[in-house]
Amino acid sequence: MLTVVMSVVLIGCSTEWDEMMVSDKQVSYNDGELSCQISVGVNQATVSFNDEKTGMIFLNGKFLDDFKDQWQYTICNLQPNEKYTIQVKCMVGEKVLSKTFEITTNVPFITQIGLHELDPYNYEEEELDRICPYPGGGFVDDTYKTVRRLDANGKVVWRTEIKVSDLAVSDEGGIAVLGWVDDDIASRIDPETGKVLYECHPTDRGVSVLGVYPCRDGGMVLVGDKSIIHNDIDVPNEEYYYLGLFDSKGKAVREELGSDATNLYKVVEKVGGGFVAIGKKGGQAIAIITFDSKGKKVSSVSEYSEYRDLDYCFEVREANMDKDGYMYFLVNEAIERAPMYIRALVVKVNSNGKIVWTRPLVGDMSSSAYTMRILNDNRLCVAYGQDNFVRFNTVIVTMTKDNEILRGDNLGVQLSPVTIFPLNDECTEFKAYNGYGSILHVNLGAQREDVPFDLKEGW
Repeated sequence: MLTVVMSVVLIGCSTEWDEMMVSDKQVSYNDGELSCQISVGVNQATVSFNDEKTGMIFLNGKFLDDFKDQWQYTICNLQPNEKYTIQVKCMVGEKVLSKTFEITTNVPFITQIGLHELDPYNYEEEELDRICPYPGGGFVDDTYKTVRRLDANGKVVWRTEIKVSDLAVSDEGGIAVLGWVDDDIASRIDPETGKVLYECHPTDRGVSVLGVYPCRDGGMVLVGDKSIIHNDIDVPNEEYYYLGLFDSKGKAVREELGSDATNLYKVVEKVGGGFVAIGKKGGQAIAIITFDSKGKKVSSVSEYSEYRDLDYCFEVREANMDKDGYMYFLVNEAIERAPMYIRALVVKVNSNGKIVWTRPLVGDMSSSAYTMRILNDNRLCVAYGQDNFVRFNTVIVTMTKDNEILRGDNLGVQLSPVTIFPLNDECTEFKAYNGYGSILHVNLGAQREDVPFDLKEGW
């Protein structure tokens, strides 16, 4: 709603009106109800008249301002979600007409409510990459240059200077960090002190590590790939997935290269032991491989005739497990057919590595996955970006564990959230953290002009 803020000075009012004015600006008498309406915003309210009016505005019983020959008057600088009493009095002929409104200003749609503080001066912390909830409260985050644990109030408990390309926090509170791709060193972090307990890396230095996960027994599991480039053009290059299992001292228990996938991006430890990893095979489909508790391959699938929406997987943003032991992967994939575009995808997988369902999330043209939360009843809340080459919006979708969309909300603005936390069961209010550390309160119930949510299936 477009409102016009008016600043009016009374010049040459009528004699009758002058006689009504007293020193404290209180009108001495009323003759009836004034015909007018009020519209309420987050921090302002506008009184509209049926024709030009001259009069006075009172706010919470005190004189605020007078005006002359106006169709409407806007009161600015109100506080959001506050109660106010607004009274309007106007001279109409020889009568003084008035009307009183009891209002409550609107709750803001998006408000900054805090700051997830970074330290760019001492530690070069300029941007957040990930924020993981820590079991029992608080967070673990990484800023590319540091890993930090914070309490529930956002106070830093400890900070470890380490170059981070992947961070994983288990449900038991284990913390595993992968260094930048050029060194492929993984570190197990003491959750109480932030000290590095041990480091490990593939024994084959030709391996590139892409993902890491802290095991329940204090060890770590690493996944990635290895490429062998042949100079002879008649000999095809070789691409293999890698999985390495390490014990609680960083010693390799088992390392495996295989051709069932060309790489693996993320891995999750199953409830009953063993691991499920996701990656890609070639440029055509997602590959999912299961391993036993010793790191030996159990099964692999990369051909999904029943899931034709699986295309070139180039990034796995998140890997989470629900209370029933099902795993959810939030993926970005490239659709390499005309027209080419990027699509966010949710993949649900059972403990045997079989896909239960997939859900592509596409807007007008293209979409990019941001973050995913699993709620207490195993519903999913997913945030992704929607791009139509004109503007970039953030969309929040809530779905059931059975792949039913419950609601979708296009925020109409670009939040680029690093993570989100629903604040109620209806998923209408969120706390969102963006890469620059801003903590935002998003209230979908207060959204005044909804931007249509449009989910195109099967693109």
